[in-house]
Amino acid sequence: MDESLESTPPANGGDASSSTPKKRLTGNHTRHLLAFVGWWSNNLPTFNTLAFLVGSIAFIILSEVVRAKRKPLIQTFSDDLNPSCTDFGNSAAEQRFAIDLAFGNFTFTQAKIIDATWDTVVGQGGRLLHGWILYCCIIYPLLVLAMEISTVTYPYYVTLSFSKASFETLIQALRMLPMTKSYSVLLCSVLLIYTLVYTLFFPLIWGTSTGYLSLSHKLYAMPGGDVIPLNSENLSLCWVLDPNKLGIPTRHVEIGPNFSTILSNHRVLSHNRNDVCLNISSPGWPAWSKYNMRYDAGGWRFESEGSSIWDFLVGGMEQSSENFMNIQSYALTRQFLQIGLNASGWVDSRTETTLNDTLVNDNGPVTLNWFGVGDYNKSQCNNISQYGLHPTLRAVTLQTQGRRDISNVVNIPPYNESTLREDYYWSPFSLDRSVHLGPGIIPYNSTIRLNQSLFHLDAPFLDIGFNCSKSSTFSSLGNCVCYDRQPISPDLLSNDRAICNTAPGYVWGFSSYLTRVGLILEAVWMTCCFVAYPWLLYRGKLLRTEPVKSAKVMRLLLDCSESIHNDIGPDVQYLREEEILKKLKNLKIGYYMDETEGRRRCRVAAGLKVNGFSERLSEADEALYKVTFPIETKISKGAQRIETFVDKTAPVANRMVNHPIHSAMNEWLGSRIAAWRSYSFSGKRKPTVNEVYEDTNWRF
Repeated sequence: MDESLESTPPANGGDASSSTPKKRLTGNHTRHLLAFVGWWSNNLPTFNTLAFLVGSIAFIILSEVVRAKRKPLIQTFSDDLNPSCTDFGNSAAEQRFAIDLAFGNFTFTQAKIIDATWDTVVGQGGRLLHGWILYCCIIYPLLVLAMEISTVTYPYYVTLSFSKASFETLIQALRMLPMTKSYSVLLCSVLLIYTLVYTLFFPLIWGTSTGYLSLSHKLYAMPGGDVIPLNSENLSLCWVLDPNKLGIPTRHVEIGPNFSTILSNHRVLSHNRNDVCLNISSPGWPAWSKYNMRYDAGGWRFESEGSSIWDFLVGGMEQSSENFMNIQSYALTRQFLQIGLNASGWVDSRTETTLNDTLVNDNGPVTLNWFGVGDYNKSQCNNISQYGLHPTLRAVTLQTQGRRDISNVVNIPPYNESTLREDYYWSPFSLDRSVHLGPGIIPYNSTIRLNQSLFHLDAPFLDIGFNCSKSSTFSSLGNCVCYDRQPISPDLLSNDRAICNTAPGYVWGFSSYLTRVGLILEAVWMTCCFVAYPWLLYRGKLLRTEPVKSAKVMRLLLDCSESIHNDIGPDVQYLREEEILKKLKNLKIGYYMDETEGRRRCRVAAGLKVNGFSERLSEADEALYKVTFPIETKISKGAQRIETFVDKTAPVANRMVNHPIHSAMNEWLGSRIAAWRSYSFSGKRKPTVNEVYEDTNWRF
């Protein structure tokens, strides 16, 4: 055998004879040719790769379907707006666990069995399925590639071979990252780490996304003794206007959308988040600072606050009357003035803010650009510098229904950038010093449109929540709540006044948020397999050959035990576990090609070169290995075609085994292939004709 063939290193403390090439293992072996097999035909990789690609796309689409089909049992982050008695908490993080894709009406036992079955079949079964796929498609191919083009430690080899998709495999993959020098192995190791983490936590992710709860909902006691749910058609938003200001004999009640219409919208109205300038400070020395706020149908609110009922007016606003919409525009203008003139008071009292009576003398109208107009995208706030009332000012006004004057519309961010897409403009206001200041009093003139008529009102602003405008979840804009078209106190709808009515039965379902997260993670898992699986098959040559290609537990166990026996010596059978691990601690192992009595196979050994598997072969081995080149494969196929032609056209000559023409043809073909190999492997020993015949596995 060629001397360039690397021998197994001598055992540490073992026999010196171990440095010589080992004899073949006993038993019957079938010689396998290291023939070229395309990576696309190895264990149906085309089907598997397409399955990973289709799966990743399908799970992304499913995540969008889940978001579209969700029918939440709870509507918001506010306890007051939660129609269910189940307490999922007030924060956004807690609400994400809410069951809002529910099905059926089960008994407690049935719901419990369904939930346990899901955790067992989908949770544990899914983890086992993912682990099996991961081992076949990434773990084992990555182990073979790492040992083919580099070396690995014994713990890495043993763990990936036998522990498969486990926490031990994850730990070994993390430990090998700093020692990995191959970019292919490094990339696939990173993908393996993610896929392992997802596989190990698969039962937790999909178990957390499901649950069951009782069919219970809140009821509220109304004046007159009626008990109704929150989504009753008899409950509605409304405005109650001061009759004295409008010159009418009785108060005017403008009814808006009912709660059944509002709460039937299964999504909260999206809103813009902005860093706006507020003067929340003491009078005399204002300190303007930016605060994270949002603007929606209910006006301005701090981002940290819970939602109000105005957030649900996705479709209800279009169904509201023109008067209702116009009064809402009036209420928004009122709120803009309160924030601009006394932000600190608005933070504490909202619609009941009392303005400061300090008069500020200005040379001209002051623009209330407290939201940072002109410096919207800058870090500094450029606003009015004095705190108090201004004789004349300009403030943002929302155009009312029935009065659409495009010429007055001004681009005022962030208003025109909101999802409401309304038209805003600057409107002048004049101060009336004779007005006595109090909660909710705005001492400026105003304009409101009702019944298609424009009312120019002297100061103060019109009371639009006459005798009921206590700020709450249901009246955050100064509006009222009406039952049977009559205003009621918002306190009647507070969470403290709710009566829990537990209906018989349980529902089982999913949290739409956690389900979408799981589907997206599953899509990423599929994508990682889609990237790593074909690349490992394409990059690794040993994955195309037997017995490495189809190695299972017994084959891997045999290779591992043989390598350990060679590295430690025959005394390994007398050593304890700790002693064996100590001797193997610093050894790096990899695959090399071994030949014994004309039989070849890949073996595991320590002390190998790290420049790649092909560098570990002798010249004869490399000549055999290079037969996988496509050009040589074509030569072999061409020779087979010639042989078939001769068999058909010259049957007589074909039976003459020792015919001179036959021998000459063999010599000529052998010399052509040998010449090509000599060119391909310049600087190395030329293979003989017999070696070429053996490599290409054909003879005439």
